[in-house]
Amino acid sequence: MSLSSRWFVAIGLASCALVGPAVALAQSGADVKLLEKARTLYFSGPAPKSMACDATIDWDDFFKSLNQPQTDQAKARVEKLKQLKISVVTRGAADTNVNVSGPDAPANLTSGIQMQLRGFFQMYWSEAYGDLIAKKGDPVELTTTGEGHVENTTAGAMKVSVTMNKSFLVTEVNVQSPQLSAITKPSFEPGADGLLRLRKVDQITEMGTSKLAVIIAFDYQKVGSYDFPQHLEMSLPGSYTFHYTLSGCKADSDLAPVATSK
Repeated sequence: MSLSSRWFVAIGLASCALVGPAVALAQSGADVKLLEKARTLYFSGPAPKSMACDATIDWDDFFKSLNQPQTDQAKARVEKLKQLKISVVTRGAADTNVNVSGPDAPANLTSGIQMQLRGFFQMYWSEAYGDLIAKKGDPVELTTTGEGHVENTTAGAMKVSVTMNKSFLVTEVNVQSPQLSAITKPSFEPGADGLLRLRKVDQITEMGTSKLAVIIAFDYQKVGSYDFPQHLEMSLPGSYTFHYTLSGCKADSDLAPVATSK
């Protein structure tokens, strides 16, 4: 399996566990109040129903990080890569379309870009709008510990635990399934409104004998009334890092209607 494929599998399957069908678990009245208090600390929207953006990659930075000789051939390759056109339409964790076009776009590179961005948005929609904190009626079991609180959810064969400290800051998401074991350490920072926003995900995934570390960091831009990612840094430590910029974003009603045949 290629690095890009493993990247998508690691991020994608771990995020799917947070949105998949879950086994009913009871919430007590005290649990509901505690979780509602926790949710008030996190930015929870408004969230767009869909978003369409152009994406660019900082190819100069990418090749500089590889420490390869700057030959004329290498420079020509970079200039050709800069001509790639990348567009993204994303409507949720399970619905992101990435189109890559340009002169002689290598199939393996196109596939890798598509997998990276799909994996990112699968994670983003699952975790960014306060969704790591359960809502009233969500099938979750809450346990209070000496260090804080733990949400436990079962989705099919997957077991998901979300750990919070005493201040309700999410410090770890642990996913266990027959396919993989993943530990994610999210990082949050407050926005201008003081609400916590997801800024970074540090994840280690084990699949069989394979172990993969992924680090994703991003900031936000305003798209109409929505907060949405702008600069993405996606890294496989010790391997490579991609820097993406999302621009020209249009949300919901700003998107042109799809033409229908009569």
